Amino acid sequence: MGAWSDPPAHWSDEVVDRLSSGPLVAQVRAGISELPEGQRAVVTLRDLDGLSSKDVCDVLGISQANQRYCCTAAVAGYEPFSNSNWRSDEAAHAPQGRRVPTGG
Repeated sequence: MGAWSDPPAHWSDEVVDRLSSGPLVAQVRAGISELPEGQRAVVTLRDLDGLSSKDVCDVLGISQANQRYCCTAAVAGYEPFSNSNWRSDEAAHAPQGRRVPTGG
């Protein structure tokens, strides 16, 4: 087994604050408004309105595969979802921990 030689920064204490911060919420809402219509509808129903994947498909008359594609494409094409935006400035520029093998 391996062990961390330099563990990554602990993030769970900050996650709720980061997700509910005004600037991040505004960035996400602005990004959602710029999505193509189908992607915007899926993301809004699923992630903002809280519908299940099945309910989203039923409401929009789309397949599960199409619903998954819309979510994936929306996130992949939207820069504020990149890793660097979810970490503090200090953590974003700090070297990341890595695992190194240990004996045994």
